[in-house]
Amino acid sequence: MAHLPGDEQRRCRGRNRRDVARGGRVHCFFRFGPRTDSARVGVTYRSELNPDLEGTPSFKGLDPLLREALAALDLLGTEIDVDFTVPQQLQVGFYTDLSDRWSLTGDLMWIDMSEFGVAQISIEADSINLEGQFQDMGIVTAGLKYRYDEDRAISVGGLYASSPVKDSKRVLGLPFDRVIGGGVGIDLPILGYPSHINLNYFDLGDGDVSHTGGPLAGSVDGSFDRNFAVMLDFQFRKSF
Repeated sequence: MAHLPGDEQRRCRGRNRRDVARGGRVHCFFRFGPRTDSARVGVTYRSELNPDLEGTPSFKGLDPLLREALAALDLLGTEIDVDFTVPQQLQVGFYTDLSDRWSLTGDLMWIDMSEFGVAQISIEADSINLEGQFQDMGIVTAGLKYRYDEDRAISVGGLYASSPVKDSKRVLGLPFDRVIGGGVGIDLPILGYPSHINLNYFDLGDGDVSHTGGPLAGSVDGSFDRNFAVMLDFQFRKSF
């Protein structure tokens, strides 16, 4: 469901939507040595997904002039087909015990963001091909954990993610920029359950935007003075 501009009572609802896509995931695990505390590397690949979204939109509360314009364009009761791409990704993870108490982890991830988004919109026999606005994205993480008791530990970690869009391609609706993050966590039992509490801070960049919206919407140029996110994560584990 989407709101149409100008009136909160105007709505567009899609009916008979179908979105089936097939993909695959492959995971490999390597251990360097026979001991359980040996260094380990895991590799995961997930294939690209191409769901084909189809549906017939219905409109509610349209202005008579807008309804006439949509009818003249034969857009009332017409099926719309959207070709969408979910990008492939590759991840490599590393873990090793530095001692009985210290351990180190690291991850590298590549996301084929240049293929992400809506590739084509078809309305019956007519279609529109959309140029991609994204670029490939890389993510690096690292973590260090200190286990000070059998079921208690503290950890610190960091993250860097490159921007999935260039500054010249960034739009106000999706102002993605590079991300730099850090966090601290603690493992401890709560009510007898193994638990993990983690506090993370993410610097989301200045999100510099230069967006041209056309003669009606106008243009927007600017950036964010304070662009950050804070995440508090609670995890509880129970085995059945």
